[in-house]
Parts: sequence; structure tokens; C-alpha cells
Amino acid sequence: MKYKFHFIVLLTFGLLWLSHPGVNAQMTKIPSFRIVEPNGETFQSESLAKDKPILILYFSPECDDCLAFMHLFFNHITDFNDVSIVMITYLPIKEAAGFIQKYHIDNYKNIVVGTEEHSLSVMKYYRIEHIPFAALYDKNGNLLSLYQQEIPIRELISKLRQSQ
Repeated sequence: MKYKFHFIVLLTFGLLWLSHPGVNAQMTKIPSFRIVEPNGETFQSESLAKDKPILILYFSPECDDCLAFMHLFFNHITDFNDVSIVMITYLPIKEAAGFIQKYHIDNYKNIVVGTEEHSLSVMKYYRIEHIPFAALYDKNGNLLSLYQQEIPIRELISKLRQSQ
């Protein structure tokens, strides 16, 4: 009887764990989110282009690994011309102002930068533990790849090309 009880408890916790949104975040679809852009406007995931691949980049302008990745990323920016890119930070958008200026992000119509500040919904959805983080989706919104901390730029570009 004691073993049946333990089995039922373990089974119940296992099923709850599997049904938890964070577990399914390795997920196939783009999460619903809202971020605040530097101009104060709100950008929602529903506003993403439906006919283009989507790249979600989670970063901090204070993170050395993030800045190293962004340097590589912007050296290959032409490979991402036909991609909707959302760059999300948890810091106040004023903290990202220097980053936005450094990379002239306002010149790229396919890039949106914003903060989710206190909601951390994107961070929770993907269970982000290390940044930079990237989630690449095809033009149908299906997940292609997730990366945490180390994002191999050539692999990212290769997966993007394979999806088109």
C-alpha cells in the first residue's frame, strides 16, 4: 500500500511537471508577449510579421556575453534582412539606449527592441537561465532552435536558410 501511494504521488507530480507551461516552452509556438519600445509604445507578439522567420533575442546591454554575440550578429546582419527580429531585455529601456545607438538599430526596420521589465513573461516562458538567449522560428511560427548563453552565429544562419 505504501508503494502504491508513493507511485501515485510521483506520477501526479510527474504529470503536473509535464503539463507546466515552462516545460512545454521548448515549444513549438511563439509566446504571447508585450514589450515597451524606446519611444514608449507597446509592441505585442501579435504584431510580428506572419510571413517571415522570427528571431527572438533575449539580452542585457550590461552582459559581456550578450555584447560579444551582438557584435558578431551585427557583422552578419545582412543574413537576417528577411527576418523579423525582436530584441528583449528585462532592464528599463533607458538602460538599453546606448546599445541601441551603438548598433544603429533604428536603421533596421525589421528589428524591434524593448523591455518586458517586471513581467518577465518571456524569461519565464522559455525558462531562461543564461543570456544571451535566442529562439528561431520559421515563417509559419514553428520553432526551429533554442540557444542559451552560446549562440553559434553560423549555425543560426544555416538553420535560417534551411527553413526558407
